[in-house]
Amino acid sequence: MTNQLETSPRQRILGAVITCIEKDGFENLTTRKIAEEAGTNIASINYYFRSKDLLVAETLAMTVQHMQDDLCALIERPAYSFVENLFEVFLFLIEGGLHFPGTTMAHMYGFLVEKRYDAPVVKAFHHVFALLVEHAERDFPSLAEKDIRLALVQVLSSAFFIMLAPGFFSPLIPLDLSQSGASKQLAHYLTRAFARNLGIPLSVGTV
Repeated sequence: MTNQLETSPRQRILGAVITCIEKDGFENLTTRKIAEEAGTNIASINYYFRSKDLLVAETLAMTVQHMQDDLCALIERPAYSFVENLFEVFLFLIEGGLHFPGTTMAHMYGFLVEKRYDAPVVKAFHHVFALLVEHAERDFPSLAEKDIRLALVQVLSSAFFIMLAPGFFSPLIPLDLSQSGASKQLAHYLTRAFARNLGIPLSVGTV
């Protein structure tokens, strides 16, 4: 891990936004809290970012780009099958939502509350989705694109709902997502559900 003294003030401020969101929630984010967490002052934040809104927008854009890059790297692993890579995508999304619930909700706020479907996270997800479809068509040329898209939407919707509100389903499913290994079990189930819906045979030990 990089020592805080080795990072620039700008980097520390961006990191502080994420920390504050996770500590206090997106709706309680203030410039003063960000400055305290970054070990700087409000004037410094204004100098680098001009306003809290611009700072938050840059932070979320940065984290969305990291998410998109990581997901694309998982999808394009050449040594693994599409189904194995899809499992890693589910695991990444589920664990990301569980470990960073505040940041996840901050990303979703624009389209869930404000109905802004041009939000960076929407564009990133559409890019990742298109890549998943492309790779699924390559691995399973006999499947119709329409069926692949519908099957992906079904399982990804389930993953997203659990990411956003894990407590909603917790009394209903035999998994405690706070426990080690539960995320993998859920990712396995979603991957198998996708395969079953499209009639894709799974070899023993694939997922």
